[in-house]
Amino acid sequence: MRTLKKAFGGLHSIDIGKEQQKIQGKIAEVFGTCGKHKVTKVEHKNIMLIGRTRTGKSTIKNLLVDPQRIPDQPTLWAATKTASFQSFAVDDNNTVLNIIDTPGLFERGSETMDIQDNETLLNTIKQCADREITKFHIICFVASFEAGINEQDIQSLKLLIKFLNPLISKNSCLIVTRCESKTERQLNVLGNELETDRHFKELVPNFEKGIHFSGSLNFDDWSNANESSLYRQFITVCKYRDNLIDLFTSDIIPFDINQCDFSAFKQIAEEKQVLSKEIEDLKKKSQDAEQAWVKEIGDLKKKYQDAEQAWVKEIGDLKKKSQDAEQTRLKIANTLKLYHRLYVGETENFDIRLEQHQKC
Repeated sequence: MRTLKKAFGGLHSIDIGKEQQKIQGKIAEVFGTCGKHKVTKVEHKNIMLIGRTRTGKSTIKNLLVDPQRIPDQPTLWAATKTASFQSFAVDDNNTVLNIIDTPGLFERGSETMDIQDNETLLNTIKQCADREITKFHIICFVASFEAGINEQDIQSLKLLIKFLNPLISKNSCLIVTRCESKTERQLNVLGNELETDRHFKELVPNFEKGIHFSGSLNFDDWSNANESSLYRQFITVCKYRDNLIDLFTSDIIPFDINQCDFSAFKQIAEEKQVLSKEIEDLKKKSQDAEQAWVKEIGDLKKKYQDAEQAWVKEIGDLKKKSQDAEQTRLKIANTLKLYHRLYVGETENFDIRLEQHQKC
């Protein structure tokens, strides 16, 4: 055997493991320099934003993507009309945030608004299911610092939690928006107010993921180029952003919407369909009654116009008859006058001549 090794120039044993590491290192170096389309395994986190119109739900999404963004000029109209689904990659921890931005809910109004809220949620959840999004890592109830939280909001939140499933509390948080200019002290005061408010404190346990804050660069400060205010706001919103991204990307067991009992939602939606049909029927009857009323008014107007024309004609005829009668009366009067002048005058002359003759 030794003779054979010498014949091949003194073969020696090779450390396979070390050679593999060398080869792998070289391949990695070349791929890192020249390779294209690098693919990284990522973890998806589904985040749902729920709240009233113009509370800043879409602004939260914009903050996560770019805290430097200047918000659009405030408007009275809601920006989000239907549920939107957008995904954003967080590059420093290989996480993709799937943000579900819902239309405005909990609007202050009648039972009709409550039915619309239920239908909006059902439609949103259906769209999620169509996109194979059946698990939510964080459900954010959004409220504006400026608009505040009233008792109706609290009742709506309680109803929503009850309808979805009380277990949703483990994945729920409250985000208070429009806080870009608030100091740490102001936020602490606000947090204490929420936790001690006699109505809201009942809801606090349902936000097991805590109470958080959000904001953006203020549009008015930007319009007026308030440099120091904008710098302070940027530092503040970046802190809010870091806190929210840490929350959204944390290790959370997602809430499965299959645990929800939507029978109450569906019942209300069905009742809404029945109500909508009744409203359409009443609207149709009202339109038919209005058309009949318009026709009847038209007929009466036509009868009145005909009667008025007949009355005018009759008055004209009577006036014509009166004029004819007057002319006839005048003719008779003139005739009588002529007769009187002729007959009576001749008789008087005859009597005078007779009397004169007798005297002679």
